[in-house]
Amino acid sequence: MPEPTNERLEQLFLLVLVCAAIAAFGTAYNLPLVWIFWLPCVVSVFWRIQQAPTWLDTGARILAYIFEALALVLGLIFTAYPVLSAEAGTSLTLLAGVGLSLFASLFLLGTPVWPRPTTLFPATLGLLVVACFNPEARHRPFLVGAGLAVFAYLVLPTVGRGGRRVSWAQWARLASFLLIAGLFAVMLIVAVPLLQSKTESMVFQFLQTNTTVYSGLSDRTRLGDMEELKLSSRVVMRVWTERPQYLRARTYARFDGRNWTRRPGVASALELVTSEAVPGGQLRAWLEQIPGRTYGFPALDEHAMTGSAVRTRIIQNLFNNGMMVAPGNKLLVRADLRDLRVDSEEDLQVPLAGGVEMYGVVNRPDSEVAGREAASAQELMEALQLPADTDPRLRELAARLAEGASSPEEKVKRTVDHLQQSYHYSLKVGSFHTKQPVAEFLFEKKQGFCQYFAAAAAVLLRLEGVPTRYVSGFHVAENNRNGNHYVVRELDAHAWVESYIPGKGWVQADPTPAEEYGALYAGFSRGWFDRAMEWGQAGMAELWMRMRGDWHVGLRRLWATIRGAMQWLFLTVKGLSLLAVLFLAWLARYLGRRSKTGAADCGQTKAQRTAAESAPELAELLQRLEAYWTGCGLMRPSSRAPLEHLEAIPAGKLSADGRRTSHRLIETYYLASFGGATPSREVVDHLRRELDCLEARSTPVE
Repeated sequence: MPEPTNERLEQLFLLVLVCAAIAAFGTAYNLPLVWIFWLPCVVSVFWRIQQAPTWLDTGARILAYIFEALALVLGLIFTAYPVLSAEAGTSLTLLAGVGLSLFASLFLLGTPVWPRPTTLFPATLGLLVVACFNPEARHRPFLVGAGLAVFAYLVLPTVGRGGRRVSWAQWARLASFLLIAGLFAVMLIVAVPLLQSKTESMVFQFLQTNTTVYSGLSDRTRLGDMEELKLSSRVVMRVWTERPQYLRARTYARFDGRNWTRRPGVASALELVTSEAVPGGQLRAWLEQIPGRTYGFPALDEHAMTGSAVRTRIIQNLFNNGMMVAPGNKLLVRADLRDLRVDSEEDLQVPLAGGVEMYGVVNRPDSEVAGREAASAQELMEALQLPADTDPRLRELAARLAEGASSPEEKVKRTVDHLQQSYHYSLKVGSFHTKQPVAEFLFEKKQGFCQYFAAAAAVLLRLEGVPTRYVSGFHVAENNRNGNHYVVRELDAHAWVESYIPGKGWVQADPTPAEEYGALYAGFSRGWFDRAMEWGQAGMAELWMRMRGDWHVGLRRLWATIRGAMQWLFLTVKGLSLLAVLFLAWLARYLGRRSKTGAADCGQTKAQRTAAESAPELAELLQRLEAYWTGCGLMRPSSRAPLEHLEAIPAGKLSADGRRTSHRLIETYYLASFGGATPSREVVDHLRRELDCLEARSTPVE
C-alpha cells in the first residue's frame, strides 16, 4: 500500500534538511568529496533501513554523539578561547564535518530504526554549526534552505492526515506560533546588539579568563578604590608555592593627600639566563616545566638559588595589562615573554599589549625585603615628601610615636603597633567629607580597610623621617590554601608599606590589624563541594597551560595525575574503603533489580504457559502476528506486552486493516488466556483468514 501523504512529505523535508546541511559544509570548506553523502539521502526516498543489528544501532549513536561533542567543543574554542593553531583547528573541523555528514545521511536512511529527535536532528544541527565556523563562506542559501525545511517539518503535523480538513483552531495555533516566533526574533535582533557589551562581560566572567584593569592596582590609585574589590570572590589567580607570601603589584612614591602615583622612570631589561647557568638539577627541572624563558635579576646570587630560595608558580585568571604580581627579593623569573623589564621599585613590567597567564618566580626567603640594599638620593627624597597642607594633627601624632626611638626599625614598629591596636578594620567606612582622608581616618572615623591603614602608616613614617612608600598587591595567607595550591580572589587585594632601613633596603610592613582582617574574610571560606570544584579547575588550568607550552610535558603531567589518583584509589585505606562502598552499593542495586526482573520474568513465563495451554490455536496465531510485525519493521521488545506494543505503534506505520486485525486477535487472546472465555471455532477461523490476508499483501503500510 502507498505511504501516507504526510509521511512522504516528512521524509522529503528531512531530505532537504540533510542535503542542505551537507552542501553548506562542503561549500564552507571547499570539500567536493562530501557531496557523495547525498546518495544515501536520495535513496531514502525509495528505500529505508527497516532493521539494524544491535551493534550497528548502538555504535552509530555513540560515534555520532562523539562527533557532536567535538563540534560543540570546537564552537566554544573558536568563539571564546581561540587557542588552537589554524592547522589544528581546520583538521578537527573537517573531521567533525565529515563524521556528522556520514551519520546524518545514515540516520536519514534509517528513520524507521533511529529516532529522529536523538539522532538525525542533533547530527544535522551539529553539521550546520560546523559549516558556520567559516562565516565568510557563500553558504547562506543552504542555511536558509535548511531553516525552511525544519520549519515545514514542524508545521506539517498541523495539516490534516488522511485527507481531513484543517480546522480553524489548528490554523489559529499555527498563526499564533508564527507571530510569537517573529516577535521573538525581532526582539533578539534589536536587543542583542544593545546588550552586546554586557553579554560579552558575562561570558568572560563565566570563563574566568580575561584581561581587566583595577584602579586600585593601576599606575595611579585613589584612597577607597579597593573597596569594591574586597566584596568580590572572583578568582584572580592560583598560586603553587612552598609558603604563602605577599605578592607585590605596584609601588607608589608620590602622594598628594588623596592619590598615590608611581614615580616615573625607565625600566631596565632583565637578562636571559640559560639552563646551564641555573645551579641545581631540581631548580632547573622546575623552571623547565613552565613555558617560556628564564630571566635573572641583577646581582644574581648563585648560593641563594641553591639554598633556601622560595619557588612560586602563578596562573593568572584575571590580570592587568602590563602587570605581573610577584614576591619581593626576586632572583629568577620564568615566563613566555620575549622581553621582561623591571623598574626601580623592583616591579615587573610586561608589554602593555597583553599579559602572561603562567609564570614562575624564584626569590630569597626574606621576601619582605624588596631587593636592593641601596637607594638613590632622589628615591629617598620622594619617599619623604608630603603635601604642604598636611593636617598638623598628623605631625603631632608622628612626633609622639617617634619620641625616644633609637632607630628607623623602632619607629616602624611603634607606628605599625599603634595602628593595629588603636584602629579597627572595616569595609563599611562611608564617604569622607574632608580633603584630608588620612587625618579623617585617624582622628574621626578610626576604622577603615587596608588602603587607609597603609596610607596612614606611610604618612606618619614620612613625618618621622623614615622614607616609606605605599605598595598594592595581593595578600596570600594559609586560609587561601586549597589542596596543593593557594586560591587568590579579588577580595585578597591588599595594601601595605615598605620603609627604607639602611643596611637592609626597603623592608615590608603591614599595619592592617591581622586578627580583624582574618576574622572578616573567614566568612568567605567555601564548603567541600566548592573546594572539590576548585581542585578540578586548578588541575585543568595547570594542565591547559602546560599543553599550550609543551604538549609532551602536559601529557606527562596528565599521566602523573592519573597514576597518582590510581595509587590513592588502590593503595591507600581511604581509596580501598571508597571502592568497597561503591562495590557494595552496586551489588545491592544489581541484586534488587535482578530479583524484580526475575519475578517479572517468572510471572510472564507462567502467564504465557497458561495462555498457551488454554488457547493453543490463538497462541499460534499470535506468533504469526508477531512475525508479521517484525516483517514490517515493528518488532515487539520482549519487555512490552502485545497490546501495549500495538498502542505504541505510530499512526501511519501500520495499515488500518492490520491495526484492526491485530487488536481483535490480541483481545480474543487476552479473553481466552486471562478471562476464561473460550472462543468459538468460527471466531478462530475468522481471525486466521484475516491474518492470511494480511500476510498475503506485499506492503503492510498504507
